[in-house]
Amino acid sequence: MPLFSIMVGLTLANFAERPIASEVILGAKLAEKGKGIDRVLGLNRVVFGTWFDGERNRDVETAVIMTPGLLSRWLGHQQASGEKDIQTPWDRFAAQSKGKTLVFIRLATLNTLDLTDGDESETGIPELLDNVTIGFAQSPTRKTIPTKFEPLLLKKIQDIQARHPHEVLQTTWDQVASRVLAWPTTPASDPDSIIRWGRNRLVGYLAELPVKDNLNFGALQIQTGNGVRTIRFEMPKS
Repeated sequence: MPLFSIMVGLTLANFAERPIASEVILGAKLAEKGKGIDRVLGLNRVVFGTWFDGERNRDVETAVIMTPGLLSRWLGHQQASGEKDIQTPWDRFAAQSKGKTLVFIRLATLNTLDLTDGDESETGIPELLDNVTIGFAQSPTRKTIPTKFEPLLLKKIQDIQARHPHEVLQTTWDQVASRVLAWPTTPASDPDSIIRWGRNRLVGYLAELPVKDNLNFGALQIQTGNGVRTIRFEMPKS
């Protein structure tokens, strides 16, 4: 089945002719308060892995569910920051993703940094990300553990390996997603290096979520190597 095949019952993928007005306003208010654009993500971002950079924990393993509500808030933030045309990017992404709920998933394995001198301990295991399987399920409550996960068809759109953790973290999720989707991105950083070295690795995937109606909670089951993680979360409302 192709990655972008049309599936039924995807209420989170119903793009109207225009962005959702209330969500545009919310995104604009965040921009007016000086909040970064990532603050519009809300429930659309699921965090399941962090890394301590010597000063704070950073969210390095995440899933971003790309819905009409998120895009509306994103465009509202950009409009308040000076972007005049938000209808064109809305139309472009809606045309590309109509009938599908897309998700961008990032997995990482990073070295540990010493708090005093910044030296690295080689705790990264890049080979763990050679074979990855991810399943998705929905449930009526957060406490319910799904018994059956539907395997996601993963399309790898980023795979970077480098000598220092910051080198693999310099590109934001939207900059990567915009390489293959019509997502309105923030200014791009330098391109990822195609040379693999070091023990730090970051891999990004696009997939299609088989979302069904009227279920409030979701779960991802992620297998890397012999390890399996199950992450339960609240589904976005729009």
